[in-house]
Amino acid sequence: MSNTHNPTELQSSKVTYLFIDGSYLRKSYIDSTAKWFGNEVEDENINIDFNAIKNFFDARKVFYYDYIDRIQGKYEEKIDFEERVSQQKDYFNQIRSLEEDHVKLGNLTKKSQKEAGIMLTVDMMNHAMGNNMTKAVLLSGDKDFKPLVESLVNMGMIVYLSSEVRSTSSELKYAADSYIPLSFFDYYKWSSPELKNKYPMPKIETYIKSERCGQLDR
Repeated sequence: MSNTHNPTELQSSKVTYLFIDGSYLRKSYIDSTAKWFGNEVEDENINIDFNAIKNFFDARKVFYYDYIDRIQGKYEEKIDFEERVSQQKDYFNQIRSLEEDHVKLGNLTKKSQKEAGIMLTVDMMNHAMGNNMTKAVLLSGDKDFKPLVESLVNMGMIVYLSSEVRSTSSELKYAADSYIPLSFFDYYKWSSPELKNKYPMPKIETYIKSERCGQLDR
Protein backbone atom coordinates (compact mmCIF):
# COMPACT_ATOMS: atom_id res chain seq x y z
CA MET A 1 0.00 0.00 0.00
CA SER A 2 1.30 3.43 -0.86
CA ASN A 3 2.04 6.20 1.60
CA THR A 4 1.48 9.88 0.89
CA HIS A 5 4.71 11.84 0.70
CA ASN A 6 5.91 15.36 0.19
CA PRO A 7 7.97 15.72 -3.03
CA THR A 8 10.87 17.25 -1.09
CA GLU A 9 11.58 13.75 0.23
CA LEU A 10 12.60 12.80 -3.30
CA GLN A 11 15.68 14.98 -2.98
CA SER A 12 17.47 12.32 -0.96
CA SER A 13 17.43 9.90 -3.91
CA LYS A 14 20.49 9.64 -6.13
CA VAL A 15 18.79 9.32 -9.51
CA THR A 16 15.10 10.00 -10.09
CA TYR A 17 13.53 9.56 -13.53
CA LEU A 18 10.13 11.11 -14.19
CA PHE A 19 7.74 9.44 -16.65
CA ILE A 20 4.79 11.58 -17.77
CA ASP A 21 1.55 10.36 -19.29
CA GLY A 22 1.11 13.42 -21.49
CA SER A 23 -2.57 13.11 -22.29
CA TYR A 24 -3.31 12.71 -18.57
CA LEU A 25 -1.18 15.73 -17.64
CA ARG A 26 -2.83 17.96 -20.24
CA LYS A 27 -6.35 16.99 -19.22
CA SER A 28 -5.78 17.19 -15.47
CA TYR A 29 -3.94 20.51 -15.82
CA ILE A 30 -6.80 22.04 -17.82
CA ASP A 31 -9.46 20.60 -15.51
CA SER A 32 -7.66 21.97 -12.46
CA THR A 33 -6.78 25.45 -13.74
CA ALA A 34 -9.53 26.39 -16.21
CA LYS A 35 -11.59 28.11 -13.49
CA TRP A 36 -8.71 30.51 -12.93
CA PHE A 37 -7.10 30.87 -16.36
CA GLY A 38 -10.29 30.55 -18.43
CA ASN A 39 -9.93 29.75 -22.13
CA GLU A 40 -6.23 30.63 -22.03
CA VAL A 41 -5.60 26.97 -21.17
CA GLU A 42 -7.07 24.89 -23.96
CA ASP A 43 -5.76 21.64 -25.37
CA GLU A 44 -4.06 23.34 -28.33
CA ASN A 45 -3.04 26.38 -26.29
CA ILE A 46 -1.43 25.00 -23.17
CA ASN A 47 1.76 26.47 -21.74
CA ILE A 48 3.30 24.37 -18.99
CA ASP A 49 6.71 25.07 -17.46
CA PHE A 50 8.38 21.66 -17.65
CA ASN A 51 11.47 22.87 -15.84
CA ALA A 52 9.18 23.61 -12.89
CA ILE A 53 7.82 20.05 -13.06
CA LYS A 54 11.32 18.61 -13.26
CA ASN A 55 12.45 20.63 -10.24
CA PHE A 56 9.29 19.74 -8.30
CA PHE A 57 10.20 16.06 -8.47
CA ASP A 58 13.98 16.64 -8.38
CA ALA A 59 14.22 14.48 -11.52
CA ARG A 60 17.47 13.84 -13.37
CA LYS A 61 15.64 13.02 -16.59
CA VAL A 62 12.07 13.50 -17.85
CA PHE A 63 10.35 11.21 -20.34
CA TYR A 64 7.12 12.51 -21.85
CA TYR A 65 4.64 10.35 -23.84
CA ASP A 66 1.81 11.74 -25.95
CA TYR A 67 0.35 11.84 -29.45
CA ILE A 68 -0.22 14.31 -32.30
CA ASP A 69 -3.82 14.68 -33.43
CA ARG A 70 -3.48 14.71 -37.23
CA ILE A 71 -7.14 13.90 -37.89
CA GLN A 72 -8.93 16.84 -39.50
CA GLY A 73 -12.37 17.43 -38.04
CA LYS A 74 -15.42 17.09 -40.26
CA TYR A 75 -16.20 20.80 -40.01
CA GLU A 76 -12.62 21.96 -39.43
CA GLU A 77 -11.19 24.29 -42.07
CA LYS A 78 -7.82 23.29 -43.52
CA ILE A 79 -6.12 26.43 -42.23
CA ASP A 80 -7.48 25.79 -38.72
CA PHE A 81 -6.38 22.15 -38.89
CA GLU A 82 -2.86 23.10 -39.94
CA GLU A 83 -2.63 25.73 -37.20
CA ARG A 84 -3.79 23.22 -34.58
CA VAL A 85 -1.19 20.65 -35.65
CA SER A 86 1.49 23.36 -35.68
CA GLN A 87 0.59 24.35 -32.12
CA GLN A 88 0.88 20.74 -31.00
CA LYS A 89 4.33 20.47 -32.56
CA ASP A 90 5.43 23.71 -30.90
CA TYR A 91 4.26 22.37 -27.53
CA PHE A 92 6.24 19.14 -27.91
CA ASN A 93 9.31 20.93 -29.26
CA GLN A 94 9.25 23.21 -26.23
CA ILE A 95 9.65 20.12 -24.04
CA ARG A 96 12.33 18.63 -26.31
CA SER A 97 14.38 21.82 -26.10
CA LEU A 98 14.96 21.33 -22.37
CA GLU A 99 18.06 19.56 -21.15
CA GLU A 100 17.52 15.85 -20.44
CA ASP A 101 13.82 16.01 -21.37
CA HIS A 102 12.73 13.43 -23.94
CA VAL A 103 9.47 13.20 -25.91
CA LYS A 104 7.99 10.13 -27.60
CA LEU A 105 4.90 10.58 -29.75
CA GLY A 106 2.30 8.56 -31.58
CA ASN A 107 -0.28 9.74 -34.09
CA LEU A 108 -3.91 9.95 -33.01
CA THR A 109 -5.80 6.75 -33.76
CA LYS A 110 -8.20 4.66 -31.72
CA LYS A 111 -5.14 2.86 -30.35
CA SER A 112 -2.83 5.85 -30.02
CA GLN A 113 -3.14 6.33 -26.27
CA LYS A 114 -2.47 2.64 -25.73
CA GLU A 115 0.60 2.91 -27.99
CA ALA A 116 1.91 5.82 -25.90
CA GLY A 117 1.26 3.74 -22.78
CA ILE A 118 3.20 0.83 -24.24
CA MET A 119 6.17 3.09 -24.99
CA LEU A 120 6.08 4.41 -21.43
CA THR A 121 5.87 0.88 -20.01
CA VAL A 122 8.77 -0.42 -22.09
CA ASP A 123 10.98 2.54 -21.21
CA MET A 124 10.30 2.31 -17.46
CA MET A 125 11.09 -1.40 -17.47
CA ASN A 126 14.26 -0.93 -19.54
CA HIS A 127 15.59 1.83 -17.30
CA ALA A 128 14.81 -0.23 -14.19
CA MET A 129 16.50 -3.35 -15.59
CA GLY A 130 19.47 -1.28 -16.72
CA ASN A 131 19.88 0.18 -13.22
CA ASN A 132 19.79 3.67 -14.73
CA MET A 133 17.64 5.06 -11.91
CA THR A 134 17.14 4.45 -8.21
CA LYS A 135 13.64 5.90 -8.14
CA ALA A 136 10.87 6.17 -10.75
CA VAL A 137 8.07 8.71 -10.62
CA LEU A 138 4.99 8.10 -12.76
CA LEU A 139 2.72 11.07 -13.40
CA SER A 140 -0.60 9.50 -14.36
CA GLY A 141 -3.92 8.40 -12.94
CA ASP A 142 -4.61 5.61 -15.44
CA LYS A 143 -5.26 2.22 -13.83
CA ASP A 144 -3.85 0.51 -16.93
CA PHE A 145 -0.41 1.22 -15.47
CA LYS A 146 -1.10 -0.86 -12.35
CA PRO A 147 0.63 -4.03 -13.69
CA LEU A 148 3.68 -1.94 -14.61
CA VAL A 149 3.89 -0.35 -11.18
CA GLU A 150 3.43 -3.71 -9.43
CA SER A 151 6.16 -5.30 -11.57
CA LEU A 152 8.63 -2.51 -10.85
CA VAL A 153 7.91 -2.64 -7.11
CA ASN A 154 8.40 -6.42 -7.13
CA MET A 155 11.76 -5.90 -8.88
CA GLY A 156 12.86 -3.72 -5.96
CA MET A 157 12.50 -0.38 -7.73
CA ILE A 158 11.18 2.50 -5.63
CA VAL A 159 8.10 3.80 -7.44
CA TYR A 160 6.21 7.00 -6.69
CA LEU A 161 2.88 7.84 -8.28
CA SER A 162 1.78 11.45 -8.65
CA SER A 163 -1.59 12.71 -9.89
CA GLU A 164 -4.70 14.72 -9.14
CA VAL A 165 -6.57 12.70 -6.53
CA ARG A 166 -10.03 12.91 -8.10
CA SER A 167 -8.81 11.55 -11.43
CA THR A 168 -6.78 8.66 -10.08
CA SER A 169 -7.52 4.97 -9.78
CA SER A 170 -7.21 3.90 -6.16
CA GLU A 171 -5.85 0.55 -7.37
CA LEU A 172 -3.00 2.33 -9.13
CA LYS A 173 -2.31 4.55 -6.13
CA TYR A 174 -2.04 1.63 -3.72
CA ALA A 175 0.23 -0.32 -6.09
CA ALA A 176 2.98 2.30 -5.79
CA ASP A 177 5.39 2.66 -2.88
CA SER A 178 4.32 6.23 -2.24
CA TYR A 179 1.82 8.74 -3.57
CA ILE A 180 2.22 12.47 -4.24
CA PRO A 181 -1.20 14.15 -4.62
CA LEU A 182 -1.42 17.16 -6.92
CA SER A 183 -3.70 20.14 -6.41
CA PHE A 184 -4.63 23.34 -8.21
CA PHE A 185 -1.74 25.10 -6.46
CA ASP A 186 0.80 22.59 -7.83
CA TYR A 187 -0.54 23.00 -11.36
CA TYR A 188 -0.51 26.77 -10.90
CA LYS A 189 3.20 26.66 -9.99
CA TRP A 190 3.81 24.65 -13.17
CA SER A 191 2.17 27.31 -15.33
CA SER A 192 4.09 29.70 -17.57
CA PRO A 193 5.42 32.94 -16.03
CA GLU A 194 3.18 34.86 -18.44
CA LEU A 195 0.04 33.23 -17.07
CA LYS A 196 1.12 33.62 -13.46
CA ASN A 197 1.89 37.30 -13.99
CA LYS A 198 -1.49 37.86 -15.61
CA TYR A 199 -3.41 35.84 -13.02
CA PRO A 200 -1.74 36.02 -9.58
CA MET A 201 -2.27 32.99 -7.36
CA PRO A 202 -5.60 33.10 -5.50
CA LYS A 203 -5.69 32.97 -1.74
CA ILE A 204 -6.42 29.56 -0.26
CA GLU A 205 -9.73 30.72 1.20
CA THR A 206 -10.77 32.04 -2.23
CA TYR A 207 -9.98 28.69 -3.81
CA ILE A 208 -11.86 26.71 -1.15
CA LYS A 209 -14.89 28.94 -1.64
CA SER A 210 -14.69 28.42 -5.40
CA GLU A 211 -14.70 24.65 -4.96
CA ARG A 212 -17.98 24.95 -3.10
CA CYS A 213 -19.72 27.28 -5.54
CA GLY A 214 -18.00 26.10 -8.73
CA GLN A 215 -16.49 29.44 -9.76
CA LEU A 216 -13.32 31.36 -9.05
CA ASP A 217 -13.58 35.13 -8.66
CA ARG A 218 -10.44 37.02 -9.63
